[in-house]
Amino acid sequence: MKRVLLLTMLAVFVSLNVMSQCGQVSLIGEFTAWADDQMMTRDANNPAEFTTILTVTEDDDTSDPPDGIIEMKFRANQDWAINWGAADF
Repeated sequence: MKRVLLLTMLAVFVSLNVMSQCGQVSLIGEFTAWADDQMMTRDANNPAEFTTILTVTEDDDTSDPPDGIIEMKFRANQDWAINWGAADF
């Protein structure tokens, strides 16, 4: 539950900053082996809000050795040109 809430809050923050930059926001990370995007849905009544439901488990931690952190980033339009999730984010 905490992860879903955190992702929703981060998505709202990100969406406010990217409204003019992209049409889609997605998540990508260890949980997909950095290969596929988990698409987020833009709210029809509030286009500044994106949501998704994402379930991750400790098995999604693919670090060698596992570090207890499941790395992921937000990105625009399924492209690395615009992405968020670095330490300074």
